[in-house]
Amino acid sequence: MSVSLIRTTQLIALLIFSKSLEHFVYAKNTRLQIMKQNDESTHNINAFVKTFDQEVDAFKFKGIKAIINHHSSHFKELLEFDDWTTAMKYLDDNKEIVFKFLLEDHGEK
Repeated sequence: MSVSLIRTTQLIALLIFSKSLEHFVYAKNTRLQIMKQNDESTHNINAFVKTFDQEVDAFKFKGIKAIINHHSSHFKELLEFDDWTTAMKYLDDNKEIVFKFLLEDHGEK
C-alpha cells in the first residue's frame, strides 16, 4: 500500500470529522436559539450545553482513536497526530492535498 494513499485517507477521514463538527455546532446553536425562544430556564440551557459539549468531546476523542487504532503496527509510524488538536493541525498543514483530491476528476459521471 502506498504511503500517499494512507496519508490521503487519513486526511479525508479528518476532513469528514471536521465537517461533521461544523454540523454539530450548527445544531447546538439552533437548539440554543429554540430553548431561548421557549424561555427555557438557565439551568436547562446550561445542562444542555454541558451535555452537548461532553458528547462532542467524546466524538472527537473516539474518532481520532478509531483512526489511530485502524493502523496496523507497521503503519503507525505514518501517523502525525495523536489527538484532536494535532489532527486538526495535520489537516490544516496538508489542506492543499485535500483540496487537490476534492477538485480532481475521479472519472465519476
